[in-house]
Amino acid sequence: MAYSRATLVQRIRHRLDTKDDYYEPNTDNVGAGDLTVDVPDGTKWVFGDILEWQEDGDQAFVRSVAGNVLTVFRGWNGTTAAAHDGSATAKVVAKSPTFRFNQITEAISSALDELWPYCYTFSIVSITPSLTERYYSAAATVEGVSSAIQLDTNVPDKPVTYGGRRNAYQIALVRGLPTNFPQPAENTGKAFYIPRRHNIVNTINVKAIRRINDTVSSGNYDDLSAGVEVSAIIYFAIDHLLGATDLARLTGQDTSMNDQSVTPGRRSQIAENVWRQKALRARYQWEEDLRNSLPILPERQSRVK
Repeated sequence: MAYSRATLVQRIRHRLDTKDDYYEPNTDNVGAGDLTVDVPDGTKWVFGDILEWQEDGDQAFVRSVAGNVLTVFRGWNGTTAAAHDGSATAKVVAKSPTFRFNQITEAISSALDELWPYCYTFSIVSITPSLTERYYSAAATVEGVSSAIQLDTNVPDKPVTYGGRRNAYQIALVRGLPTNFPQPAENTGKAFYIPRRHNIVNTINVKAIRRINDTVSSGNYDDLSAGVEVSAIIYFAIDHLLGATDLARLTGQDTSMNDQSVTPGRRSQIAENVWRQKALRARYQWEEDLRNSLPILPERQSRVK
């Protein structure tokens, strides 16, 4: 499960259809400390333009143009100057984009916040059963239990399922526990409650439900996969971005998308009535998929007795 952050940002840009944005590949490798950037056509650039690398949002302020060489300030707008190699993705830059990379990634984070409790993901938690313990530590990020399986001690071994209606082996996530309970080193207020174990020989593997986060590793969102998941995020992010552009229109000007004819507030209406509805439909489809593939054990089936 992973999805490229650069690809997701670019797909959002394409959906926004910012026709006035200009993109081109810079023509050389750029180090983190380099103050010049070679471009194919220097006539497209002038003093004051913002150059943004599309792979990570690194920005530079154009100080001067000499032929096809731009002299720049690095780390502009609070970004971190980075090296960009000669690969096709790393070389693409945008000129003063309508929506900056950081704006789009912030909108993606806001979109992810809107998924809970409808959509979620899971982590595998391995519990070592004990003859005397009933409560087992749970991370602060755990929000529920989807399933728990343990191998029995027979030969050949077979899986034993915990939780579910009328199951002799129950499991529940308990919240609001005292400080440092159940273990002295823990302080999350949560624990897995397992009143009866099938055996104390084999590990109990729990699919622990957690919220989807915006953690990025090696340029990829860890919790996203291609498909309806990404579509939902794209639509929610566009909803946030379009709504935010109306804040600047209170002055009656619209320089962000070069469209002075749009009435202030109209974009928020489009965001709410078009893009949010698309997002909600995609989220509903995602939710339905999760009900079939990763259902959460209802509290009434796994509550503490």
